[in-house]
Amino acid sequence: MHLYLAGDHPQLTTERINDDACLVLYKTLEANRYVRSIDLRYNVITDKGAAILGTLLEVNKFIEEINIMCNDFGGPGAVALAQALHVNKGLKELHMQKFNMRDFGACRFAENLVHNYTLTYLNLNCNRITRDGTKELAKVLKLNTGLKVLDLGYNRLEDDGAIYLAEALGTYNTTLECLNIVYNNIGPKGLCAIADALSLNSALTSLYIWGNHFDDAVCQAFTTHLHSERLKSGDTDIQSYVVDGKVYLCLAGPGMRPHYYYAPIFGDDVPEWQIRGQHIQRADHKVPVINRENEI
Repeated sequence: MHLYLAGDHPQLTTERINDDACLVLYKTLEANRYVRSIDLRYNVITDKGAAILGTLLEVNKFIEEINIMCNDFGGPGAVALAQALHVNKGLKELHMQKFNMRDFGACRFAENLVHNYTLTYLNLNCNRITRDGTKELAKVLKLNTGLKVLDLGYNRLEDDGAIYLAEALGTYNTTLECLNIVYNNIGPKGLCAIADALSLNSALTSLYIWGNHFDDAVCQAFTTHLHSERLKSGDTDIQSYVVDGKVYLCLAGPGMRPHYYYAPIFGDDVPEWQIRGQHIQRADHKVPVINRENEI
């Protein structure tokens, strides 16, 4: 059962979940065996509410997915949820996007993920994580935990952070299948390290790198992977093209799981689970068209 309590859907609710509502949610789901997925994105949950949700994850072993992106808590709330991963053995997917947790929060997640082998999807997108937090997360990858998807987009990994990830992927990790590092201010040195790691790692099949700094070496390295189908067109956000004998990379496709974060409510691209919008009816009256040429 999926519990949809997102605060950004006007067709479902006009209220937003706060800390008091989190306490009600805890008492309701504490012993619940049927709710497997909770969507709490775009609400007004603070650190206090996040701590309550962390306690819920510690006692409820049946929740498999929770999305709490874009709420109002920061580092302390992120730490409370990270600590729940040390105990929780049922959660498979966690979305922690845009909380300003920085390296402190990333390190707390790394400390607890070392003991967790059930979480397969972790989204730490847009959290101001730098090379220091990435270094600790790379240590988790070296242990080959259950993590299959790691989303670190819109952070500040830069070259050093990318090199830490490349080292883990190229020499130790055999479980990660998808890595998102878009818009991380990564230069050619870090991107070439990631490209070299792809040659050594056969498990990683999806990679998203757009928004970083490309030069000739980066374009050539990833073009080689694209032409050899090491990276397939549907599993990356780049494609190559040639102008005057020089190879370039361009953006291709909507990126990673586009319909998860935003789904249209009109048109032919509406997913089956999305509630369709209602078209505004046009006016019934007709506007008369006056031909001024006949009056001349």
